Order: sequence, then C-alpha cells, then structure tokens
Amino acid sequence: MFGGSLAALGMVTGPVRLGSSQYADTEVSTNVAFAAWAERMFAFAYELDFNGTPSNNVQVAFGIDTDGDMILSPKEERLVVGWDCGEWFVRNVAEDIGFVQLPLADDGPQLFRFSLRFGSDGNFGPLDIRDGGTPTFHALAAEPPSWLHDRRWNLCRVTARGVDVHASSFVVKATQNGTRFIFR
Repeated sequence: MFGGSLAALGMVTGPVRLGSSQYADTEVSTNVAFAAWAERMFAFAYELDFNGTPSNNVQVAFGIDTDGDMILSPKEERLVVGWDCGEWFVRNVAEDIGFVQLPLADDGPQLFRFSLRFGSDGNFGPLDIRDGGTPTFHALAAEPPSWLHDRRWNLCRVTARGVDVHASSFVVKATQNGTRFIFR
C-alpha cells in the first residue's frame, strides 16, 4: 500500500493513500487536488522513485478538473510523465506531442527528477530533467515548451501498474513554498 501526505503552502491536508489493486494488471491510482501556481512561486518539481521493469508503468498526470468531480479523467489530462515498459516519457496529451528517452538502467531502481524554475515575472527559467543524477530529455531542457506547466492545473493523478511498483515513492512539489506530494 502507498501512503503519503499533501502539504499546500505549509499546511498538511493529507494523508493520501493508494490501496491494493482490484485489477489483474495490479493498477492502483489516486487523485490529489493541488495548486500549480502561487504568487512568488519559483519552482515546480516532481520525482518518481520506484523499481522499474520492462513491463510496468508508473506515471503522473496533471490537469484541470473541469467537471469538479475530483477525478482527473483522460479528457482532463494535460501533461503525463513517467515510465512505460522500460522507457521514460513526457507527453502533452492535449496536442499529442511526446518525448521518449531510454533510461540509464533498463531494470531495477529508477529515479526521475523534473525541476522547472520560474523567473520573478513568472516566465520559465531553467528546466532540469534527470534520470538519477544524469541530465536527460535534452531537447526539452534546451527549449522548454509552455505545456510543461499550466497555472490552472488543480488535480494530479498518480497511477502505477505492473509488478514491483508498490514500494515506490512519488513526490510533486511547487515551491515558493508551494505544494508537495509524497507517496511511499
């Protein structure tokens, strides 16, 4: 079972838990409300830390809960990042644009880090994407597209399927001090 907490601007509003799967593919997921933007916000970052295999999938979807049901449906997703069957991916769902990167290690412990900085005017600054400690997704980092962050995002869905993902850790944080999710 995954466990975790959500802290928004220093206030704890969790805990957040992913229970056991009821499905053959062992899929588990949860939706978490958050704010992707606050005044004087300087960074939006997330990390995926799990045991990757050639057959599992671990992903985080960000979007806008347009119908207010507190569930991020596929039509509400805007950005999905994660691991799918031995590859890292970053995908703009709305425009069907995606990037795929082979990992440094194709099996075993995986750590994906994404950190997008903002200038004092709110515009994008440096983007740092790492596989473990090694920079990756160089094309995205060189010229970060605007779809990597949307101030209107208010819901995040974490999904894990396959074997060996249940001891995973997922962290999402927006800092100014902003939003932080920790799933373990």
